[in-house]
Amino acid sequence: MDITRHVDGEPRVLSVDTRTTVLDALREQLGVTAPKKGCDRGQCGACTVLADGRRVTTCLSLAVAHAGATITTAAGLAPAGELHPVQQDRHRRRGGGDRERRVPRYGRARARSADHA
Repeated sequence: MDITRHVDGEPRVLSVDTRTTVLDALREQLGVTAPKKGCDRGQCGACTVLADGRRVTTCLSLAVAHAGATITTAAGLAPAGELHPVQQDRHRRRGGGDRERRVPRYGRARARSADHA
């Protein structure tokens, strides 16, 4: 079945099976990697996007049910080249680029192992 939707402001047309989830359609067919595959049960929130302004757990939602929807992922929340606060928080929690926070931990671990040697 062919469906049309807007993903992060771009019109996209894709052909999906009636059993394809929104998450699989986004990641596998459109190459959109902002929603992550986490628990596949809708509990972790890693796959959450906005569909027509409403929060949707994409691992549980069928793509055909959202045909024609406007999908906004975390990557589409901020203007190009900037990070939205949601992305900044995800980046911070993963330690992305925060060298000041990682280096002292490495230094402490090294100091402890030297004490026990």
